[in-house]
Amino acid sequence: MWDEYTLKCLAINFYHKLFYNEKDTIQVFILKRAFPAIDHENMNQLLASVIDEEVKKVLFYMKLFKTPGPKGYQSYFYQS
Repeated sequence: MWDEYTLKCLAINFYHKLFYNEKDTIQVFILKRAFPAIDHENMNQLLASVIDEEVKKVLFYMKLFKTPGPKGYQSYFYQS
């Protein structure tokens, strides 16, 4: 069985090796080409204003006792 200290050391060593850049003296997160590029059309959609009707449609589509976030109100609150 692994003790807490050993597990902590293993986790630290794993992420240290994963994100450490040997060329620098500090740890660097290397994310080049880690995410796909977003084309111009999709970028415009992401930057578009949110329309109240879209929010209402989504909230009324949700089941009554689901929450839109970890500390949000249940959709029943908005639907009533």
